[in-house]
Amino acid sequence: MSASTPPSIKFAIHPLPSPPVTDPFEGPKSKIERARRHMADYRVAFEDFSEANRQGQRIQVGPDETEVRSVWQVPVFPMELRLIASDALYNLRSALDQAVCRRVIMAGKSPKDTYFPHGEDQVKYAKLLKDIV
Repeated sequence: MSASTPPSIKFAIHPLPSPPVTDPFEGPKSKIERARRHMADYRVAFEDFSEANRQGQRIQVGPDETEVRSVWQVPVFPMELRLIASDALYNLRSALDQAVCRRVIMAGKSPKDTYFPHGEDQVKYAKLLKDIV
């Protein structure tokens, strides 16, 4: 080998070993915990929203001074609150999907065709349930 030729180096890439699974429901539990954090965030944001919009309330006394009515304008519900709520719901649904798939795997079957039945309306849903049972 000449001084100008670099030595040949070969690399072998090996996958990292998978850590042992100690809790098959770790994923679903993590999703539920994440949903709980979203719900806590929602409570704080909703309280802030409610507090900021209380100033729009007025109390009116009727002509006979016995009827009291609260009148206020309801502001548009903030997109941020809607997004937090939908994130929490998504995490809960995902946890349910993952938990069901885990149980199917633990039963020695493939989760490939595992799904939650749903239908466009109650009649179609009932028909679907009848067909799969």
